[in-house]
Amino acid sequence: MPECGLLTLMVVAYRALSKAHCSVVRMIDDSFDMINGHHFSKKHEWAEKILIPRFDNVINVDSHTTAFFQQKYAKGIYFPIIADEVKARERYQRILPLSEKLVRQYGLEGKKIVLFVGRLVAVKNTPTLIKVFRSIAGEDYRLVLVGDGVCREELRALCKEDVRIIPVGRYEGDELFAWYNLAQVFCLPSLQEPFGAVTNEALLGGCWCLISEKAGSQCLISNGENGMVFDPKDERELKKLLVEALEMQKPLSLPLRLRKNNMKITFKNEIRRVVENIS
Repeated sequence: MPECGLLTLMVVAYRALSKAHCSVVRMIDDSFDMINGHHFSKKHEWAEKILIPRFDNVINVDSHTTAFFQQKYAKGIYFPIIADEVKARERYQRILPLSEKLVRQYGLEGKKIVLFVGRLVAVKNTPTLIKVFRSIAGEDYRLVLVGDGVCREELRALCKEDVRIIPVGRYEGDELFAWYNLAQVFCLPSLQEPFGAVTNEALLGGCWCLISEKAGSQCLISNGENGMVFDPKDERELKKLLVEALEMQKPLSLPLRLRKNNMKITFKNEIRRVVENIS
């Protein structure tokens, strides 16, 4: 349901007309880049301008968006889209055998792996990632693309020119999460991304994450500690960061072991802080 769609408008109108004593708190998952002139549409932009001042508070998934809203509207609570790390880590432990199966299926033992997970559409900027990866020397490097979309055939054509690039198609559930157990580096090069929950998934799996500054989930990255944030239009910067990230990694070996959780915040602490701010 759109955050500032018809139903939200009806709730705000009902409260105003009925003078009901209730609070209206809405989540707005726009990244900071989106609220600075790159909304999905003008309709989206104007709906927010009209409705946000009428909310009692707003929950934002991007810390920079939260700071902007607090300054502009005097409201805003930061709560990123993150999973319960205890349950997530139990899942990653449980599916290690499935991850090992993927290693054998795709011949990934002894390799250093860069992983992309997402829809294969223009806004995800996957051709840039492929182009940059192809320019990096390293016979033991692999780029795994997990996903499907309208750009599938175009990307497959690009991948045919480099056997190190492996488009594996769409995975869901445990089969999807199994990829995070084996990839050393995760990259999200999106040109526009409200948040990008895949960043949280990759960090929980122990990946070093290279995340576009256009994605709301860049707020989960502590540069140099669990990854780096980059300009998705700067191919030279992305190449430099990819090379550095790959050089830090050890080739994949079996048996796989659960790696360190690279998330710097916890779901329990974040949800407690949100409840305290709303109460």
